[in-house]
Amino acid sequence: MRKFYIENEIGSRLPLNGEQGIFLSNPAGLGLTMPSAFADIHNGFFRELSKDSEPQSTVTGDLVFIGDNAYADYRSFVDWCSGSESLRLIYKPYGSTEFYRDICLSYLTKTELTDTRWLTVPTSLACLSPWYRAAPTSMSMSTESGYVLKYPYSYSRDLIYSSSSAGSMAADIPAGGHIPAAFELTYKGAIVNPQIKLVGSSSNITYGICALNTTLADNESFTVSTFYGRCKVEITGADGIATDALNDVDLAYEPFPRIPVNEDCVLLMSADSEITGQATVRVYYYYRSV
Repeated sequence: MRKFYIENEIGSRLPLNGEQGIFLSNPAGLGLTMPSAFADIHNGFFRELSKDSEPQSTVTGDLVFIGDNAYADYRSFVDWCSGSESLRLIYKPYGSTEFYRDICLSYLTKTELTDTRWLTVPTSLACLSPWYRAAPTSMSMSTESGYVLKYPYSYSRDLIYSSSSAGSMAADIPAGGHIPAAFELTYKGAIVNPQIKLVGSSSNITYGICALNTTLADNESFTVSTFYGRCKVEITGADGIATDALNDVDLAYEPFPRIPVNEDCVLLMSADSEITGQATVRVYYYYRSV
């Protein structure tokens, strides 16, 4: 059975499947809407003008508040949504895989109790993102010995190698989704001038490099995120306070690359010092419809 939830920015979620007296019925807007602009090139042939443009989607339905406390449950729901800084709709169409979508509450049309003492509230949710995988793919980056890379790369003077005997670190990232995937890399430990590079494993194309001119101690960390709408480079000090480090990034390269949908990639990290810390990568796959 399909399931829905609403979750806020701190991970608190409300089930919309009747567990707490709220059920989402008649959901609509879960499908796919593609752009309809085409050029007529004659003789029955047409060319699509845009593949990236997509109208903003809206998910609609009826929130049904069940039981003797329908009005009180409705008020609690409104209070919870109004007190949240951001909301996400979680959709589990089948199985155990959950998909997230950033949303904004457009309206709740409060009605009267029905004969069954249920309160049916027509609802509209404006979508702020496509669907994306609820549990990001996680992988630990493993240290490569010497200057050996995980793929048979041809030599290029643009390649960045580690200057230490520890070599570089690498993580395989498989292609997936309907829109180029974003990633978030976090490294904790001592390092000097780290460079993060995304390379196509088949084409050898460099999709971007995030090169930081900075030095970190053992108890510090940095994060590079290419999440849509929230790209960032942050350094977290020993006190746990994160600061924007974009001024330390070499903007001669594309610092926020994303994984193409049609090619596996490798994420490489090198530095001007030995890499002794640990890094993890979370990959976010996006879908137009699930």
